[in-house]
Amino acid sequence: MRYLLITLVLLVSIVNAKIVIVVSEQCEFDKISTENIKYIFMGMKSSLLGQKIVAVDSSDRNLYEKFSKKYLNKNLTKMKIYWTRMVFSGKRKLNKKVHLDNLDSLKEKCSITYLREKDIPKFLKRVETFDK
Repeated sequence: MRYLLITLVLLVSIVNAKIVIVVSEQCEFDKISTENIKYIFMGMKSSLLGQKIVAVDSSDRNLYEKFSKKYLNKNLTKMKIYWTRMVFSGKRKLNKKVHLDNLDSLKEKCSITYLREKDIPKFLKRVETFDK
């Protein structure tokens, strides 16, 4: 019974982990609208404030699903359909995916991604999000 309770508490804390939008140090902004987040991650926008920006998705399926629901208003099925249509029509390219162990690859360019609050490394800066 005790182990069940501990497991349940751990699962609830993982499910409720806060998603944070982060950018590399090369990015010249520290605030971004939720609308711009959606446009960037859906491949509709590739620059912000005159600076080219690269969207990078998480390889963590649960984190990707939570981000998609919260910021893009789409579940995994809708995201798969959207990207299949965009890639095969030649309108957009898939966002690169990054694993937590390989976040160093985000240092090179102005990159934007999302992480759990506890996973943010020092070389990425947290971006304040706001609604328009």
